[in-house]
Amino acid sequence: MEDLILYLKILRRRWFPASIVFIAVVLLGFQKAATQVDVYRATGKLLFPNNRGGGNIADILALNQKRSNVANDLELINSELLAQRVIKDLQLDQQQDEEELDILKNINITNIRDTEIIELSYEDEDPLLAAQIVNSWMDNYLAIDLERNLQENRNVATFLEQQLPKSQESLELVTEELKEFKQSNRILDIQAEASSTVQIIGELDKQMATTKTELSALRAKQQSLQEIFQVDSRSAVVSSFINESPVAGSLLKELQTLKAKIETEKVRFGDQHPQIIALQREEEVLREQLQNQIDNTFVSQTQDNTNVNIDAIVQPGQTQTRLLEEYADTERQIQSLEAQLVSLENLIDDYRQRVNQLPELEFKNQQLQRDIEVRENLVRNLVQNYQDVQISLSKTQGNIQLVERALVPDTPIPSRKLLYIAQSFIGGVILASIVALILDKLDKGLKSSESVKKVLPQTILARVNNFSEVLGKDSTTQIPARDHSNSVIAEEYRQLYTTLSFMSTEKQALNVITISSSVPGEGKSTTAANLATVAAEILNPQDDSAEGAKKVLLIEGDMRKPSQKVIWNYQAEKGLNQYLQSNGRIPFEQLLVSGQDILGIENLDIFPAGGHNNNPVGLIGSPQMLNFIQEQRKNYALIIIDAPPLTVAADAQLFARMSDAMLMVIRQGKATLPLLKASREIIEQANINVAGLILNCFNRKDEGYGYGYGYKSGYKKNYGYGYTYGYGHNNEESKKS
Repeated sequence: MEDLILYLKILRRRWFPASIVFIAVVLLGFQKAATQVDVYRATGKLLFPNNRGGGNIADILALNQKRSNVANDLELINSELLAQRVIKDLQLDQQQDEEELDILKNINITNIRDTEIIELSYEDEDPLLAAQIVNSWMDNYLAIDLERNLQENRNVATFLEQQLPKSQESLELVTEELKEFKQSNRILDIQAEASSTVQIIGELDKQMATTKTELSALRAKQQSLQEIFQVDSRSAVVSSFINESPVAGSLLKELQTLKAKIETEKVRFGDQHPQIIALQREEEVLREQLQNQIDNTFVSQTQDNTNVNIDAIVQPGQTQTRLLEEYADTERQIQSLEAQLVSLENLIDDYRQRVNQLPELEFKNQQLQRDIEVRENLVRNLVQNYQDVQISLSKTQGNIQLVERALVPDTPIPSRKLLYIAQSFIGGVILASIVALILDKLDKGLKSSESVKKVLPQTILARVNNFSEVLGKDSTTQIPARDHSNSVIAEEYRQLYTTLSFMSTEKQALNVITISSSVPGEGKSTTAANLATVAAEILNPQDDSAEGAKKVLLIEGDMRKPSQKVIWNYQAEKGLNQYLQSNGRIPFEQLLVSGQDILGIENLDIFPAGGHNNNPVGLIGSPQMLNFIQEQRKNYALIIIDAPPLTVAADAQLFARMSDAMLMVIRQGKATLPLLKASREIIEQANINVAGLILNCFNRKDEGYGYGYGYKSGYKKNYGYGYTYGYGHNNEESKKS
């Protein structure tokens, strides 16, 4: 609701440009309605079945896309290509571009709801032309659809011709790869090979177990022989062969005899006897001869050792000889079985490694087989599809069906005049509103008191109406508080003074008040004059109970552009300017303007500016001015200073620091939001005490209150007034009060 009220206020402020825009749009609507002629509509229908497409070829190769969405057909049929074909077929008289534009603008193509039927309609002043355009449009689209299907089949055939050689070549490459794979991995039948390999591994495992059993038995036999005949296997073998050699046997016997002799002689002579040493040398010679004999006779048995342990060689008897032979034979069998066992283990490892490779080989083989199968199927399908395409080229038909041709319409369509008028009214309202909002947004002026409150937080003490609106345009007075004391404006100034009186306390008396504004022309001087007038009247009521006179002093502090002289119409050449320049040597009383005869008000004195001064800051900021204010506080109940605007000079700041408070006058149409922001910055920087704001000449409608006023009967110059504040009272109601 608040947004609507704000919008209505904006329209009231911008009613003139908004009205112009509204009237212009409405006139355009009426003009279009006035020029409207009878128009005829011709209609035709086409069927776009969802199951249309390229059949199996499109399904397999995804070459002929199915157009199942009728929305796509709407875009295709509403194209410039069709418009150009229709223009060419009908040989229209207008230029091609212009006629094409008209056709595209007037053709209407829609999909009938929940169907696969598209309806084409065309509106024109000529009913025959409308029907011809619709029929030509449908015929050309059917021809385009047929051409598209033919071209799609040709594209499929071309594609198949290109793909067939490539597919055949790919099949040959995969077949050759499978052949090389089987040859390199020695594969005939992987399943049969896997089965036989597992069987062979089982047999080898059995053979290996048998060999291990035999080996264990031989090792047990070897151990029992070693326990019966204490000799190692090598010594037993060597002893067996030495006993068979006469030379080696003779040397062995001599060596054993010599060893026995050495032992006997050691008992007799000791270890270091020369004879013992000689016998030991002879022993060494015999050992060397026996070793040479063994090396020459048993090379194969001694090749891993440089010497054989001769002391371990024995000369057994017949039984021992048999045992030694059996022991040696057992040793040979053990060595043979151990070699056979190693061979079996290696063979089993090879077979198991092959078995581990078979799954991977099987996977690769199957992969190649599947590749071959896929390529074979692809080649077969390509061949079959190529044959199908060749057949379909001779039987190609369009997918779209003609349902209903357009007939020449007999009656025109209903007139759109009312529609154009209604559209112009709606469009005018919308466009006018937009223009009003844009202008209001661009306007930096004050639109209402709410805009003032957004910048200046001080209280609004009074709202003063425009003098000419209340007093009439013929009135020239600027002091309605004196000349029209019964007027609404005079009452507004009285209310302002009353409010200031309530704000004045013992702790913070408002005896000296500075009145200023943000820029010139806002009515600060007029406000100062009228406030001084009502103050003098209220302080000195015309009754017997009144106490001693309480005078009011109005100081014209705006020496740059003084205006009180024009407002009051008095003659004074000297004033504040000369008083401050003479340092008070000119008596203050000689410079005053007062009296009933001059001002028309008793107990009111005016201290004029005393002429123009372009740079009065030095005088205003002097101690003499401050002393003057302090001295006059004793003589006057109220001192009002008419100061220059805040944004023009620093005079108002100096006066405000000497005063008890400042009043800011803000006039709609003069002050702007940027100027108010600048004034606020000055107030905050100078730490000025602003008692409140006075809104001057603000639009009553925007403010939301009204008042009534009128002449009292029989008194032309005495105004009677009645007023009401609040929402819901317009001017007519106010005038009746």
